[in-house]
Amino acid sequence: MENPYLKASQRFGNNLIYSYNNKYFDFNTNLFYWYNNHAVNQYYVLDGTFGGYALTYENARNAQQYGIQLSGSYKPFGNSLLVIKASLTPTAETVKTGSGILIRNSYLGNNIVVSSEYKSFSIQYMLNIPVYSLDGAFLKTNENQNHVFANYKQKDWTFTAGMYWIGTPSDYKTKSLPESLVNYSRHNQIWDNKSMLVLGISYDFSKGKKNEINRNLNNSTAPAATF
Repeated sequence: MENPYLKASQRFGNNLIYSYNNKYFDFNTNLFYWYNNHAVNQYYVLDGTFGGYALTYENARNAQQYGIQLSGSYKPFGNSLLVIKASLTPTAETVKTGSGILIRNSYLGNNIVVSSEYKSFSIQYMLNIPVYSLDGAFLKTNENQNHVFANYKQKDWTFTAGMYWIGTPSDYKTKSLPESLVNYSRHNQIWDNKSMLVLGISYDFSKGKKNEINRNLNNSTAPAATF
């Protein structure tokens, strides 16, 4: 059911970022907060015309999302021979509906990447654990990752081989909110994606000399402030 009386929403946010790095470690934190005034909210209502239930839209009073992203990498040998990257994002999200009902959800976003580079060869493995986040009248998981890719570079040519969803199908889950009038759940798995092999070849057409220019300036300016 459409709602012709929806108002435009306004979104505001802030980020506070801190970074630290050395030869072996690279660590980043991002404290974030987002506020959406008059957010468009989707929910189920009784359908008096056709019977049953129907999805409709309203302007919620507000929607908020806040949390902290912790990300970084570790190089045991101080170079690209082995790099372990990880990201954890504890997140809370709320929606206050037009009738004043407060919908809450929290999740731990996550991702890990292990890579290795030696001369012209490189390999990368990616993994995550899907989590539920708010999506209209539902909670939905993000797409699962269990992928590996390898590259070989010869002059301007790059040869790639990889595999998506090693030994498992791509997986998607949806369920209704606890506050919903409808109890709904769905679990989709695409088995055709299981261990999907990909091959690629590319050529770098860029030409011209690569020049590095060092200039010493007598004057200097202060670094830009970050809020």
